[in-house]
Amino acid sequence: MAKKKPMIPASDQLRAQLREAILYRIEALGLSSTEAASIIGMSIAQVSRLRHDHGLLSTDRLADAAQSLGLIVQLRVIRPYRKR
Repeated sequence: MAKKKPMIPASDQLRAQLREAILYRIEALGLSSTEAASIIGMSIAQVSRLRHDHGLLSTDRLADAAQSLGLIVQLRVIRPYRKR
């Protein structure tokens, strides 16, 4: 019998999605770490941790940072459907 993959907590999934969107936006805007830190209200060290996936920033903090970069943050919750 195959082992089940452990479920990744929803909060971890949300943080990963936000982090990815933020980093993509920073790159698309051509911002340096210093410029990005100024716009999103983080220290340069926090932006560095964000870039290298070190340190855990809260979902709230990441959502605010994404919004500061001009991204629209929405959460969609759907009910699971039965598998047939």
